[in-house]
Amino acid sequence: KSLGFNLFGEISCMFRKNFYITAGLDYNQFSRSFSSTTRFYSPYYTNEISFDYYGRLIDRNFSIQFTINKKFTIKKNSIHIGTGIFFINTIEPQISIGFQPPPYQTNFAVSERKNWEFGLPIQLCYEYAINDKWNIGLKSQFQYILSTQNSQNIYFSPYFRLNIQKMEKRNKSNSNI
Repeated sequence: KSLGFNLFGEISCMFRKNFYITAGLDYNQFSRSFSSTTRFYSPYYTNEISFDYYGRLIDRNFSIQFTINKKFTIKKNSIHIGTGIFFINTIEPQISIGFQPPPYQTNFAVSERKNWEFGLPIQLCYEYAINDKWNIGLKSQFQYILSTQNSQNIYFSPYFRLNIQKMEKRNKSNSNI
């Protein structure tokens, strides 16, 4: 059972016809703890392999992404669709098990593998405008790593958006009065 968290933040710049560009940072970490009773069963041998590793194995991802999005608005509701490019630094645990049948000793090693990869994020968001300043939404994102040709993450996360542009327009209209 892996436990973890995800932190995501982005800055958007709105253009004409409801297109906007975003730059975002994403950090997620998942870990699993092993106790002294953890056992690994090989499907090829009848014997079990006992782990000599007590502690946590941690899987971390840090990514920087740039996307272009299109916003479709219906009254206070909006749907956003976008894609772009991301660069991701993955730190993954690597477990090596050299299984030997009895009476020989089984080898077990834990290490970390670090990689920089690039990929393609695909986003779909639903957003509701609470008022002119605040929006609340739900974002889903699929990340596909192009450099290794496999999928990396799928996110579903709620968020709040603060609209600074609308605040500036209001401040300008109040100063003109």
